[in-house]
Amino acid sequence: MVDSATVGLIYSAVIGIVVFLIFWVLFELLKNSRPHIFEFRKWIQDYEENFKEFRNENGEFVGYLPNQPPRGWLTWLTVPMTVSDDEIQRYLGYDVCLYVISLRNKVFYFSVMGAIACIILIPVYATAGDKAAGGVALLSMSNLETGSARFWATFIVDFVLVYLSVIYIMIECRTYVKRREQFRAENIAANYAVSVMDLRKDRNTEELVRQDFEMALPGEVEGVQLTYGSAYLRKKFNLYRTAQNKKEVAQYQIDNGKDGKRPRHHTVPCTCCCTGTVDSQEYWSEQQTTHAEEIETAQEKMDPKVVKPCDSAIVVFKTKKSAAVAAQTKLFGMPLDSYTIDRQEAFKSVHWHGMRLSYLAGLGFSINLWVWLVVVLVFWAPISAAIMGLANLESLAGIPAFSWLVDILSASEAVKGLIEGFLPPLVTIVLALLPAMLMMIFAGLERHPSLEKVHNKQRTMRYIFLFFAQFLYIVLAGTALSYLDVLINDPTEIVPLLAQAIPEQATFFLNFVLTACFIGNALALSQVVRMIVIPLFKKFFKTPRQRKGAQTFGAEFSYVVFYTSTGLLSTITIIYSSIAPLINLFAVIYFVLTYAVHKYNLLYTHYCNYEHGGSMFWGNLQWNFVALYLKTLTMCGIMGLNEAIGPAIVSAINLIPLLVVHVFVNKRYGTVAWYGSLEYGSGKPAQEEVNPNYLPQYKTPELWAISDVPQLKEPMEDLEENFYDAEERLKDDLESQGTGESESKVVEEQTAGGEEEAVALSEEVGANVEQTTSA
Repeated sequence: MVDSATVGLIYSAVIGIVVFLIFWVLFELLKNSRPHIFEFRKWIQDYEENFKEFRNENGEFVGYLPNQPPRGWLTWLTVPMTVSDDEIQRYLGYDVCLYVISLRNKVFYFSVMGAIACIILIPVYATAGDKAAGGVALLSMSNLETGSARFWATFIVDFVLVYLSVIYIMIECRTYVKRREQFRAENIAANYAVSVMDLRKDRNTEELVRQDFEMALPGEVEGVQLTYGSAYLRKKFNLYRTAQNKKEVAQYQIDNGKDGKRPRHHTVPCTCCCTGTVDSQEYWSEQQTTHAEEIETAQEKMDPKVVKPCDSAIVVFKTKKSAAVAAQTKLFGMPLDSYTIDRQEAFKSVHWHGMRLSYLAGLGFSINLWVWLVVVLVFWAPISAAIMGLANLESLAGIPAFSWLVDILSASEAVKGLIEGFLPPLVTIVLALLPAMLMMIFAGLERHPSLEKVHNKQRTMRYIFLFFAQFLYIVLAGTALSYLDVLINDPTEIVPLLAQAIPEQATFFLNFVLTACFIGNALALSQVVRMIVIPLFKKFFKTPRQRKGAQTFGAEFSYVVFYTSTGLLSTITIIYSSIAPLINLFAVIYFVLTYAVHKYNLLYTHYCNYEHGGSMFWGNLQWNFVALYLKTLTMCGIMGLNEAIGPAIVSAINLIPLLVVHVFVNKRYGTVAWYGSLEYGSGKPAQEEVNPNYLPQYKTPELWAISDVPQLKEPMEDLEENFYDAEERLKDDLESQGTGESESKVVEEQTAGGEEEAVALSEEVGANVEQTTSA
């Protein structure tokens, strides 16, 4: 008879596949009529004047591939696979390239691991057993007898998998460093600038900071931008934005009002009468003008009481090499000795909040972050226990307070499988979203000079929380609940039972992987959240500025979230790769589907407003080492508790070479990956002079003129979401198919046509829109 755990696994597979197929069909039916969602990178190019904030420091717009986005059925699977890594790096950036590479490498890695583990260990586990294992537990270490010689087979496979993982990590490191060296050789602002924090009060001027760096690197400093902080100016900019939005809403009401009346603004608290009211459009226009004048006055006066210099600055160097040297050089006995110097990113990625904070304020925010992490983890422990209670109803039913669960247990295995197998992983994933987001918010308040540092810290804190919430607490709570009667009657017996209980939790993680695979990727592919939220926003948002903001909702790809999710699943799979070999195959399915969906999304559907040069890839490698340490310790513990002393001792010895390789990797690749090579042998000269426009871009945002802030510019009125009519496009597609032209040929012709053909296509699209509008 199939047990409830196996039934739950079947539920996870069936429900997940059905949900994915439904959302897949929905995606295929709707993608061609919603280019502002499924072809966002291409779509936004046609609104260049509206979306100035999507340009980078070199004036380049959001990257997009020159070929036509895939529009036929199943083409989202085939067309992106023809795009090479170098093309992705060239058109879309290093972040996209390295993330796609990481997913593809995980497919090959877990495929090899799964083949080795399943071919050898499944027969070993399946043919063993005096234990009461059943269902999928028969194919795990739970079915091995205490002291069995079969543990040596497990050790041999585990030994092979560990060193196979080391080889995989080394290959990943070389790939990462190669791309990072190319990134550091690019002619972008991030490769010429460094951030300087903890400036001494007696040297807190641009001239003195420049002198300090000129002493170390004579003639290499292009300029210095001191960071300023002004709560007054930030408040005035917010009031200016509010007045601007209110004015535009009033103008919309005037243009679209049915009664012809102009809206009125109440200047007194009482709204029950018409006294104390003024014309709303005129009032907010005057307020906008007043705030603009006050901003300009404060910027001109630069009163130290209003605009205060902070203890940080951004230094731009004349060459990439001098910036790389400055970022990693410590000159003792000089003023630079007291400075905190690090790489800085492009101006859009400067973390101005962190640059304004003092050392003590930053320390306070860091303490606050870790305190909140501890508090959340403490409160999450009983939540995890409650979730695992769903997976162990039979154990709970033995307690008098939960005797009512007997009625549920008396139901069919199908009902028990749904509750004990499918629901716990789903509930775990959903409930963990809010605390994980809370950790990201608190991490964003820390004292970091760039968003690259912020996002890496957010990824780390999110990973730590999810590791406890979705792995460690689950293992501990599941183990305790599985043998709750033993824990209550004789707590000393729980330690020997851990050897059997820990492998038994593999069923939960098999369900966890399947749920994340099908349901998570179904939501990512269909973009159902954006398809629901954007029309709702457009229904309530009326002004061009508001509608513009609605158009870009959910378009930004969160590397923090997805690097964490894929990294955690890799960690779980590595730890359980020898305990339950089936998890390797499930991980392959997960990463194959995630690779296909995310590659399509990154190439066409999503964008990222920042370029970090793929730096999050490095943290993913560090998590692999953490997983290998935990895997080795877990196997030692399980074998020791099962009285397999020989395999346990030999497994422990694996920790030594792992530590040696980890130290070597960090020392060999870490510095060059972060700071860049001083040779720059990728064909781009290291001494290429800096673009003089880079230095002014690092001016503190409070000191920007209102006309220089892209978000405050007046948007164009034409924000029609379909820049060419969907029916016309489908008609064109049918005509092209009728002439016998294949999609690949069309793509080649479009790519070869270059800018001239793009202009012609734009004119044709404009004509189609005009014809449709007039009709």
